Amino acid sequence: MKGRAWRAGGLALAALAMAWAPCRAGAGDTPAAQQPAPAEAAPPAPARVPLEHFARLPMFTGVSLSPNGARLAALVNRGEDTLLVTRDVDGGELRALMKTDNLKFRFRWARWVGNERLLVSVIYPGRRGFTGTVEKAVRIQARDGLSLAAYLTHARNGGTAPGPLVLLPHGGPYARDDASFDPWTELLANRGYTVLQVNFRGSSGYGAEFQKAGLQRWGQEMQEDLEDAVQWAVSQGVADPRRICIVGASYGGYAALMGVVKTPHLYRCAVSFAGVSNLTDLALHWTEFIGGKEGSRRVLGNWWQDRERLRATSPALQAQRIEVPVLLVHGTADRRVPVEQSRDMAKALASAGRSYRYMEQEGGDHHFSRQAHHTEFLRELEAFLQAHLAP
Repeated sequence: MKGRAWRAGGLALAALAMAWAPCRAGAGDTPAAQQPAPAEAAPPAPARVPLEHFARLPMFTGVSLSPNGARLAALVNRGEDTLLVTRDVDGGELRALMKTDNLKFRFRWARWVGNERLLVSVIYPGRRGFTGTVEKAVRIQARDGLSLAAYLTHARNGGTAPGPLVLLPHGGPYARDDASFDPWTELLANRGYTVLQVNFRGSSGYGAEFQKAGLQRWGQEMQEDLEDAVQWAVSQGVADPRRICIVGASYGGYAALMGVVKTPHLYRCAVSFAGVSNLTDLALHWTEFIGGKEGSRRVLGNWWQDRERLRATSPALQAQRIEVPVLLVHGTADRRVPVEQSRDMAKALASAGRSYRYMEQEGGDHHFSRQAHHTEFLRELEAFLQAHLAP
């Protein structure tokens, strides 16, 4: 968005961006022919960006009054996105002029320029301290020949030897990863982990047939796509097969839990934020909403007729198969995936005598609407990976 003016609702919005350039070291005065061959130097350690820079804004910020006192402007964080809104002081409805995706970038501030124009800065917290994303779009072939789009982000330590890998399946599952800025990826790479994001079958953006291929295949081919991606990373020499962790939220949390159920020796650990653990209970939860019964049958299957498949692919009912440490985090006010999903998973792990840590976030929702909750989760994630997958 650098250098481009945007207009919305009659208001001119200038989006500012920050840029940086790599430093170059100057050569000395000694003639090149007389200089010894440079030794193989270790790459400089990346700057450690404060963890709080990867968390989101508070819900309601940036309230400002136009010069003539007639209009208000504000930034409203809704969890998944942030809106720039205005309203007349003497009444009327809020008007949403522009929004940002909180997982990619955000509004830094909005200021009135005259009575009818707003100047807006768009940035991500802590961007100045990042060392730049080393991201590579790759293609991975699943075991049945299906081509999968994926994104590989190298650790910031500049090393070439196989290192610790975090597999980061997206939520949804009818969503997709792309090459845009992602806070979790940036945090993990900054801390020395290589990150692999895979658009497994069922992801959106690759056609109707590709998306339909994920219907009723939770824990089966959708999970196998992730396994195949890990094996690809190992074969390419970018991942140490002894140091791989699977981390996700929502459906990604389910995939993390199911991953250590189905292939317990493939991963060193698993992290689930607001993850699904019991597909039968989730199907019944969906029926509480309009159209939920039909949607549940289409996505998961019939909770009674398909009960054996749903039980076999429910991590909370297969906890005895897990052999690695698990981190569970869930908000008590989550309406998308009820907190009981993680509570039941924690109980199952305890009953099976498995290693786990469970943390509830009081009043937390599905989207980290409170910055404090996001920061708390990232701190737990960082400590957990340091304990089980240290670079």
